[in-house]
Amino acid sequence: MITQRKKWNVWLCDEEARAAVPSVPSFRVVKRPRSATVRNLFVFCSAIQLPQVSRLVSTVNRRNQLIALFLRQDADSVWLPQLLVRANLRAVRSLLVFSDLELPKRVLAAWQHGAEKELIARAMVAGDRLLVTSCVPETIEIGFEEIPALSQLPRRQRVKFELSSDGSYIRWPQKDVHLSLDTIRCATDPSYREQRAASQLSRLRNWGVAISMLRKRRSLRQCEIPGLSERQLRRIEGGAKATVPALKKLAAAHGMELEEYLDAVAEGATKLN
Repeated sequence: MITQRKKWNVWLCDEEARAAVPSVPSFRVVKRPRSATVRNLFVFCSAIQLPQVSRLVSTVNRRNQLIALFLRQDADSVWLPQLLVRANLRAVRSLLVFSDLELPKRVLAAWQHGAEKELIARAMVAGDRLLVTSCVPETIEIGFEEIPALSQLPRRQRVKFELSSDGSYIRWPQKDVHLSLDTIRCATDPSYREQRAASQLSRLRNWGVAISMLRKRRSLRQCEIPGLSERQLRRIEGGAKATVPALKKLAAAHGMELEEYLDAVAEGATKLN
């Protein structure tokens, strides 16, 4: 079976941005696309060109087919809000403003390699908060007090970070602290943290055996897990992947929080490897 490669359309109103587009078949540079049919669209334009692209961008954005609008900052930044209002593009969430091609190159490379959810497009510090935009693009906020390694960092040093060229991490050289997008998501999104921990656990050998051993240490029988049938638990203990809701039920039956339970199972599985 042949798997079709993902393809994206790129509308280059701003011809100076052509160098940011990878020279691979996955990216197709198009002339003015038809708003009714175009899908998976990246748009490049300058701030002055906003009125020329506004109607099509708004239409494609409403259909959730606009991936990103890359806006070259060729006007005084003070005027950008007014220019967006003038073009009626205030509701475009996927707007990415750039002054050089480093940002769009990073974003398009991430999409090319299927890593848009894992890599960072840009980051900035706003007072006590760190704002990070993924290559999706999606913006996540986290307070410095939520990052133990950086909580005591003076404000003047917080802005002195480096973003790796591929967007895989942010680094504060003075503390030698690296933050990936995965680490930030785990710190800000409990459901993401639970899904990630469960996924990591399922990749361990003997994890089903470890679940069984922990259950037996608590003197619990397979039929004594509220919300799980004996058949379901046999499958899980046999190595089948467990869902987060199933793991939460196991944790509750053991009198533990989910993270505590996952840590205990992972420790047991590691000892068996």
